[in-house]
Amino acid sequence: MRLTSISAFLFDDAIRTWRRRIIAGVIVVAFGIAAIVEAVSAIRVALYLQLGPVWAPAILAGIFLVVVLVTLLVLYWRERRAAAMEASKSLGDARVSALAEAISLGYALAQDFRRSREKTNGAAASDAPPQDEGDHPSVRREP
Repeated sequence: MRLTSISAFLFDDAIRTWRRRIIAGVIVVAFGIAAIVEAVSAIRVALYLQLGPVWAPAILAGIFLVVVLVTLLVLYWRERRAAAMEASKSLGDARVSALAEAISLGYALAQDFRRSREKTNGAAASDAPPQDEGDHPSVRREP
């Protein structure tokens, strides 16, 4: 068995799995729609017998409108919530980028300041190489 045949086998297995899922999904959707149609038909017949041929379609239309309005309200609410979350996320991203820019600017200014001190005064004391203990100004020398 070659390496290419192993990858082809795994790829074919994934295709078979997705094909089964798609076929099952299509069957579920088709029979779900058929069940909804039959349920609406049964409700219409029951309402015809109870309320008559004028009010039965009106009640069904009202039910459908309520479902549509609730769906639109839920979608609108979720979109507003997602927009608010995105705005707060972008505000957090702006804070992080401002902080990173401030750190970068501070570092660049410190480097420029160090270079200008080196040019005007020679090397700064903190940048000078370490001295021997005997040569250090804080060490007392005995006469």
